Amino acid sequence: MLDGDMVAALTIARSLARRGVRVDLASHLAGVTASYSRAVTGFYCYPDPLSREDAFLDWLEKHLSFNQYDLVIPVTERTLVPISQHRAQLSGSTIAMAASDSLEVVLDKARTIALADELDIPVPVSITINGPGELKGVDGRFQYPVVIKPARSVGRSGHGRAQLKVEYAFTGEQLDARVRHALHFGPVILQEYVKGDGVGVEILAREGDILYAFQHQRLHEVPLTGGGSSLRKSVAVEPALLDAT
Repeated sequence: MLDGDMVAALTIARSLARRGVRVDLASHLAGVTASYSRAVTGFYCYPDPLSREDAFLDWLEKHLSFNQYDLVIPVTERTLVPISQHRAQLSGSTIAMAASDSLEVVLDKARTIALADELDIPVPVSITINGPGELKGVDGRFQYPVVIKPARSVGRSGHGRAQLKVEYAFTGEQLDARVRHALHFGPVILQEYVKGDGVGVEILAREGDILYAFQHQRLHEVPLTGGGSSLRKSVAVEPALLDAT
């Protein structure tokens, strides 16, 4: 399993270990918490996929050629993106990863929003900005704060790839400056700010058939205005959300 420094990797390792599955873990960071877990058999360190993508792919190809694994699990886009773009290089291994066309829709938030709109699934008012010239007149189309969301969580610039995050603009000056900075890494989505409870639906599916569904509610987010969840609880699955899924 890759991205071993993420909390999700430890959760997956524990779940698999309880079922008697041997789990090896790898990360670009040494001494991560999950590496000390009894659920993990072996731990390996690889080059940072964001700053040394080619070195990471070479390491992974060699590691998989010397070790027999039933499944390779990339936990985040940090490893998922380069692996997806170089599938042929790793064709001898089974990787937990969707088909390229499906993956592109999921990884590109602008395409995800467009698909949701096409399927009549409600989404916040959104505008995709591809360059600074498209910022003209945008200021008056939203009430503040405005959500500034990179189209992809992992962007690319002349200096390599970078992990991106959602930001908020509370004034026109902030909107202009933050969007211009984010555009260095790719298209940016501007969205209306919708206040409320954050929930998420996770599913296990096979060829379009949902085998298992789970819903969580966010109790705390970082930052408090809205962002990644730092504490969640499980709740009953809402039929309307499952239908939209």
